[in-house]
Amino acid sequence: MNKIADYRKQVALTQSQAGELAGWGQSRWSSYETGARTPDADDIKKILAVLAGCGADVSFETLFIEEASAA
Repeated sequence: MNKIADYRKQVALTQSQAGELAGWGQSRWSSYETGARTPDADDIKKILAVLAGCGADVSFETLFIEEASAA
């Protein structure tokens, strides 16, 4: 699972706005948020650029890598 939607909401963007900033439609952005589609390296860079450009303190690790749960 990724945290794209969480970071998008933190910077008060709709999926349509985020998609437009990335040069995509709302449905493509949504498919990345839901995991229906897996972004390639270039798309990950665009997602990070959109979110960071809108003020999110985000990195690949914080967006896609889940923290190991303490046992």
